[in-house]
Amino acid sequence: MKKIGILTLPNKYNYGALLQTYSLCNYFKDLGHEVKVINYQNIRYSLLEHLYYLVFETNIFLNFFLKKNTRPKFNSTDRYYHINKNILDNFDYIVYGSDELWNLERKSIGLDTIYFGKISSKKHIKVSYSCSFGNTDIKNSKLKIIKKFLKNIKSISVRDNNSKLIIKKLLNKNCQVTVDPVLLNTFNNIKLRNYKLKKKYLLLYLKSNNIYKKKIIDFAKKNNLKIISVAFKCSYADKNFSRINYKFFLSLFKFSSFIISDMYHGLQFSILYKKKLFLIENEEKKLKIDYLKKKLSLNMISKNAKINLKKINDFNKSSIKNIMLKEIKKSKKYLDEYIA
Repeated sequence: MKKIGILTLPNKYNYGALLQTYSLCNYFKDLGHEVKVINYQNIRYSLLEHLYYLVFETNIFLNFFLKKNTRPKFNSTDRYYHINKNILDNFDYIVYGSDELWNLERKSIGLDTIYFGKISSKKHIKVSYSCSFGNTDIKNSKLKIIKKFLKNIKSISVRDNNSKLIIKKLLNKNCQVTVDPVLLNTFNNIKLRNYKLKKKYLLLYLKSNNIYKKKIIDFAKKNNLKIISVAFKCSYADKNFSRINYKFFLSLFKFSSFIISDMYHGLQFSILYKKKLFLIENEEKKLKIDYLKKKLSLNMISKNAKINLKKINDFNKSSIKNIMLKEIKKSKKYLDEYIA
């Protein structure tokens, strides 16, 4: 049994971020390891995250205090606002990731060298799993600063092609692209139900829902579907679910007839539950989705395109399922190899 510490962003509101951390914890736990999330609070990120949800998502912010069971539970350390060698040396392995931990363009994080392996020690081994540079440009001048710290990480895996190219440029080494933790098959112990949503429904996990209003309404009417929106308020949805229990969140994906999403984890949960997905182009998420877009030959819908069945991505197709099984197997092999 190894002691594993996971170092990731302290996201308290984003379902995808929380569930990928939950899944990675459970993967190691199922293998018999002792695992904890290192509760490192990047002060800048935490304050700006709170501020964003207070200003733009008031209901979500209030419900966070009213419904503590909305978030999945995982073991974590005491809260730290500063990380030193002694804290990290409580573990045999430090796993960096997943998430946009290395996104240098994300102003809410700033340049936090802790996330790039700054603290060096011979008492623990550093490994990254499915980290992402997000939409960081390969010419970003800050990359020179973090180059020396990344050398402290024994093995690096990322989750998109842009991140792979950046590592190649910085360290002159090929790193593996691995799947998002939610695809590691760790949700089997969560009992999901359809919460009495009797009519078939179209699920929106769509930040830019107003742009596609007429197209979505027309598609729903044509196929006799209710419109359900999760996480993002949608004025024309039959039902909005802003802050709900994470089991309900997963259930909405599992029992949907169709999904429309412009979110990275909208794609991941659609793959997980083998759903039919209309994937909307999102400039902010473009680089993160690129690897799977090419690997699975995904259809993307632009602002001017119609939403029709010709553009559907059906993850129940055997050809897609076989590709994903290989990707998941490869990712598990990476974790098993570098965390002995």
